[in-house]
Amino acid sequence: MYELVLELLVDQHLINQHASAQDYLHLLNDNWLLDSAVQEEVVRRSGMWCIHLIFLHPKRPMQFCRRFIVAQVQENKARLMATYMRRLAAKDQRGTIRVSPQRYTLCCN
Repeated sequence: MYELVLELLVDQHLINQHASAQDYLHLLNDNWLLDSAVQEEVVRRSGMWCIHLIFLHPKRPMQFCRRFIVAQVQENKARLMATYMRRLAAKDQRGTIRVSPQRYTLCCN
């Protein structure tokens, strides 16, 4: 489920359109991060495994924030560290707050 959300977010990122200043206001008021769903992403860049945490608002699906955490040399250590970082950052340690990919009405054309 989260793989589809991440793919859609990457597609949205690659559109290369600049956002307005109003689109970044939710980053200044970061109280919503306390109640957000957290998903980890581990990608390989320049020979290192980079760990990103993606904070998704459960009630507003287009409100999200992606943060770089750390880079590791080994993939298994990076995935283990990403799991621990997600559990530390999430308000709910069990991961009960979920975001459904069906709430994203993105057109991939």
